[in-house]
Amino acid sequence: MRRYPLSKIALITGTLVLVVACSSGRQSSLPTVGGPNQSGTESITRYSVAGPQPLVPDNFAAAQAKTLTDAQIDTYIDPSVTGANRTLAHTLMRLMPPNLRGDFIYMSSSGQLISNNPALLQYATVTRGTMASASLQQSMAASSTHRMDYVSSCSPPDPPNPSGGAYVRQVSICGFTGGWAFVNIPCYSTSLQPGEDGLAYFEVTGVNGASEVEGGVFTPDGSTLDPYLRSSTYGGNGYESLINASNREYCGENVFIAHGLTQSGAFTYTMIGDASQYDPQSVWVNETAITPSDPSWLFGPAPTVGISGPGTDPLGNQTPCEQCSVSQVTALGQTGPDGGPVATPDPDGSYFGVSANGIGNNDINWLQVAFGNWASNCVSGTSLCTLDTSNDPGLYYGGAQNYPSSLYAQSNYGPTGYGPYETYDGIALPVGWNSDGITQRAASGGFAPLPPAPTPTPTRAPTPIPSIKPCTKPPCPQVGMGP
Repeated sequence: MRRYPLSKIALITGTLVLVVACSSGRQSSLPTVGGPNQSGTESITRYSVAGPQPLVPDNFAAAQAKTLTDAQIDTYIDPSVTGANRTLAHTLMRLMPPNLRGDFIYMSSSGQLISNNPALLQYATVTRGTMASASLQQSMAASSTHRMDYVSSCSPPDPPNPSGGAYVRQVSICGFTGGWAFVNIPCYSTSLQPGEDGLAYFEVTGVNGASEVEGGVFTPDGSTLDPYLRSSTYGGNGYESLINASNREYCGENVFIAHGLTQSGAFTYTMIGDASQYDPQSVWVNETAITPSDPSWLFGPAPTVGISGPGTDPLGNQTPCEQCSVSQVTALGQTGPDGGPVATPDPDGSYFGVSANGIGNNDINWLQVAFGNWASNCVSGTSLCTLDTSNDPGLYYGGAQNYPSSLYAQSNYGPTGYGPYETYDGIALPVGWNSDGITQRAASGGFAPLPPAPTPTPTRAPTPIPSIKPCTKPPCPQVGMGP
């Protein structure tokens, strides 16, 4: 996941595009949401999709966002936990922020393992000897937390080999190949070592993990955000130069990211830009066109492998790949001594998007995240790109992946209890290990409820293109536009 210099591959150019999100998939009969030359109605079936169930149910997670008395907290502690252990469990659970509640495993100084849900203990492994404490934490995390990650036939490899660093992903179910979002990376919430980057991006995974395409931003310092586009099957070092690739975004801005496969499956569409002039809550699935300032963008070549099997997604919209998926990713990329990606994350004290010097709140706010498919109007030279999606994330969301575990890479969700509509993400790789296993605290408040479904309309007119704003963030290179 380390970012190398952008390759100098010839650009595929077109006019600047706009993006609009449109609702679909909630009613049994809903107008199609194709491009401006399409209209009509088709029946759309609502799918109920459940990801793999955890090996042990997380009982205390059911109390997230609730106000609990001491007596109510006690009901989430198994009756077999008694005496001093029960008192300790009660104390730890009372200290958990309401939106980060969950069953825990605690190791005392004597090595005793304690949990409010003793069924978890069969998955905890303690290695005694001279192993470093940070390695012990990774061993416990791999045996308990990480094994409950979301996995499907279409999800990306978890972890990849080599891993390249730590990450938290929100993964779609099969058939979705596009995503859009606003993301805000606060200033003063990142500390990285030389050779490390913080990343926020969308990733499309091809059939059986045969290919992947990333589009988003990376930062070596937590302040300046560089747009990028990468494919596992591009030539050279895998990076494709975006139009206006030298434009930069910055911490504290609402950065708009759109990425995915076009409906033909032959191209990718990526756009990154400053959208601070928008209130994300007011543009969700209401057919509002988004025109980021100083965007970097491209219709680039799609991978030649792993993109096959066009059909319909679970919302009834056209997809270029029924066995592909799209993920929203927050990552901390690291390199090894040879300059390549690390085999396993290095607990070197770095953090990305965590307040209070890496021990506070998860701070990277992903707002209005939606998974869907780009409509047939999203082609090179277009004046409008439309994302066919739904106002109900439960219809396209699969689950989360945390690597090396949720102790290090975290997402805090809104009151719906699932992503990826809005999350606060953070990654911390502390030196050593905190015996209570808490390296970060949840962000407080601020989540908006899901918006009401918009009134569907049988046709949609293209949105006029506003005048393109000149580049205001030096350097501003002159980019030649092709035919």
